[in-house]
Amino acid sequence: MRFSALFIIAPFLVLSLAAPAAPTDDDITDCMPETATLKRRLVDYDFDFESRDLGDEFHLEARAPGQAVAATAKQFIKYLADNSAKLTKAPVFWTGKTGQKGAQAVADRLKKDPAVVGKTGGQTIMDVIAESKISRTGWKSGTDWRAVCRAFAEHSQPASKKAFLVYGQDVREKVNIWTTDEWPALKANKKIAEVVAHKMKADGKTWEAGSEIKKSGKGSPV
Repeated sequence: MRFSALFIIAPFLVLSLAAPAAPTDDDITDCMPETATLKRRLVDYDFDFESRDLGDEFHLEARAPGQAVAATAKQFIKYLADNSAKLTKAPVFWTGKTGQKGAQAVADRLKKDPAVVGKTGGQTIMDVIAESKISRTGWKSGTDWRAVCRAFAEHSQPASKKAFLVYGQDVREKVNIWTTDEWPALKANKKIAEVVAHKMKADGKTWEAGSEIKKSGKGSPV
């Protein structure tokens, strides 16, 4: 009986050991809200994935090419295009985290500091979504959030001609919306002459002195 039980259990042990581990918090790069709890699930490691807000929870989602953008995401992108002349505050982006603290909270503080962003002030994409009164419920990381974040970088026309990035110590290399969408869009945006990056400090509230990211060439610190 002992041997037969072992033969029955052994294949399951092998399968369990061979299965890939679920992504950890260290795998998560976020430029969306960080106020919800994480709900993890296995993803195909051949795809890019990030955390994005989906209703009341975060999900890790594969970036599947060719998926359609949600109607409300398209509506928000049109809102950005139609109101681009009003997007005169300095756009502030964020990515990654330091320890267990995400960069969004630091970005929200930095945008309010006139010594950094100028007298006109700064704004994140979340501020513009709130102003538009368009619902972001159900937006997916691999399609909707990428599209709207890219559009925000494309249509911003800051009076200071500056954009800002807050980044953490830990950023998922190559697979994050800043690297794949926002940074390329900022480089192509002729209304922005300078992009300044600030590394967040471990306290999760403050940032280090900024350094310019050259729009020519790769340039990005992450």
